[in-house]
Amino acid sequence: MPTVSIWQSTYQTLPNLQADVVIVGAGISGVATAYWLRKTRPTLQVVVLDAGDIAAGASGRNAGFLLQGTANDYATDVATLGREVTRHLWQFTLENIALIQAETDDTAIAYRQTGSYVAAGTPQEAESIQYAAALAFEDGFEGQWLPPQIANARMNAERFHGALFIPGNGRVHSVKLLRYLAEKSGATFLPHHPVMRYEVMGEDIVAHTPFRQISAPVSVWAMNAWTPQLLSETKQWIQPIRAQMLSTAPSSVELCPAPIYSHEGYFYLRQDDAGALLLGGARHLHRAAEVGYEDIINPQLQSDLEAYLHNFFPAFGAHQVLNRWTGTMGFSPDHVPCIGRLSAHAPSWWVGGYSGHGMSYGFRMGKLMAECVLEGTAQELHYFDVGRFTT
Repeated sequence: MPTVSIWQSTYQTLPNLQADVVIVGAGISGVATAYWLRKTRPTLQVVVLDAGDIAAGASGRNAGFLLQGTANDYATDVATLGREVTRHLWQFTLENIALIQAETDDTAIAYRQTGSYVAAGTPQEAESIQYAAALAFEDGFEGQWLPPQIANARMNAERFHGALFIPGNGRVHSVKLLRYLAEKSGATFLPHHPVMRYEVMGEDIVAHTPFRQISAPVSVWAMNAWTPQLLSETKQWIQPIRAQMLSTAPSSVELCPAPIYSHEGYFYLRQDDAGALLLGGARHLHRAAEVGYEDIINPQLQSDLEAYLHNFFPAFGAHQVLNRWTGTMGFSPDHVPCIGRLSAHAPSWWVGGYSGHGMSYGFRMGKLMAECVLEGTAQELHYFDVGRFTT
């Protein structure tokens, strides 16, 4: 977050605003919260602030996957969270996809239900995927295990030891999705309005930006990885982790028909509608380096991405890399998103810790957050309540 001098902070150039709800963060959860507030109570005056612009953070820097499931496989979640919680969390992500399909226009957001592949990079991973899939199938989730020859043929790949195909998953243009939701929300969006601090004045919370103050009786802090920079109480629950990606020159051939996720999710790729290949991951090979908020390219990690593409997808050929970028994710201790009340202002809420799966939760999470704002609680809140770490 950029610094601001005392002179800049005391020279306001724009009038202060009073709103019914102020949302800090214009990523998927902030924009979705604004959308569902409009859907539920159209008369509310909602203001959304962001230090950058809509989808400037991780929500606009990801691979554009819409997947069922959490950051872990089903078996890991069952072992750590329990069967019932796991089933509900995975169902929550299915609802996320269904709601995006129902509430948006496929063409406007470049959405395609292509299915996706969870590919096994080793024989051991193949066993783990099949075991986790068997548990998920028992709980009603869909998928099909493909043996190595069939899996590699479908993915235009080599060396994978099979793959799980999940038909309900798909892909989307992340920024188009957020822009679509923002327009439909009817909220007032104030880009390039970094919140420097907040204070409670009477029943209102006041967000101070370099340009003006925005007051509201309720606020939602939806900054994911950046939450601890303003809400120090969340530092123990949200850690900033950097992801790295690249994209190639477009291909005239459909090389990657559906999103592919392999090596326990540490490599992931897809092809966009223009034919460019998008590839991310390799963080597990550089864990210590990929922590923090800096938007910096790691040349060694990027080389590992290119080596992965060469080793497992030689049919893709040598495509020129045109773009490299990073995105800062917010990780929680158990890789499940966290929701809490603002300690200084009980009517206000914060949400974050998506652990690299914000697109899998975000739109449905916005509906939950809107319910928290309007009702003071939500039916599924206990699955994400940060109090789970202290009880």
